[in-house]
Amino acid sequence: MHRRTRRDLTGQKLGKWLVIERVLNHGFDAVCVHWLCRCDCGTQRVVQSSSLINGRSRSCGCRTPDIIRKRATVHGMSRTKTWAAWKDAKARCHTPTNAWYHSYGAIGVTMCDAWRCDFRNFLADMGVAPDGHSLDRIDPFGHYEPRNCRWADKRTQALNTRRGTPEYLVDGISFTTKELAKAYGVDDKALRRRLRLGEDPKHAVRMIQSHRRNRTYPATP
Repeated sequence: MHRRTRRDLTGQKLGKWLVIERVLNHGFDAVCVHWLCRCDCGTQRVVQSSSLINGRSRSCGCRTPDIIRKRATVHGMSRTKTWAAWKDAKARCHTPTNAWYHSYGAIGVTMCDAWRCDFRNFLADMGVAPDGHSLDRIDPFGHYEPRNCRWADKRTQALNTRRGTPEYLVDGISFTTKELAKAYGVDDKALRRRLRLGEDPKHAVRMIQSHRRNRTYPATP
């Protein structure tokens, strides 16, 4: 029977390890071959031969913080509005301690697995958030997924709530109550009261304007 030749690793670079020399009779594991190695960071350690050869040991462990930072830093966008929108939406759906969980995750609203697991998938589908826009679900009862999400401005989002915001057509232009009051210079609360009674929007505006013009004030002493 021929004796198996030991592989000489001296001087080889395996991962971040540089093999310096073989170490004989290392501790209680004297049967296995061990090598004194120096990591790129300067740390020296005795490593078992099989761990070096099969790749189980690639460094002293100094790579771990690098890996964590790489995973945490998503292409330099971790401080952007786009990343914040993704993070907040995911928390609303999947973090029971989130302040808005009761209105999302608790009633079954979720984020699709592809987005939930990797921000890069969300970014590829949605792109960067435009100025003045935020993440909006087209179907307010649906989930956060590519076919049901868009970047929308505040007005679009306000009109797309589950409760819904009524719009009124005046002279061919669609207005919310607040927009209509502002456009015609009338009191928002007075207009809202008339509209709740079913009054025609244009007539309601004219009546408020007329009432304001005909209002009399006591003479100044």
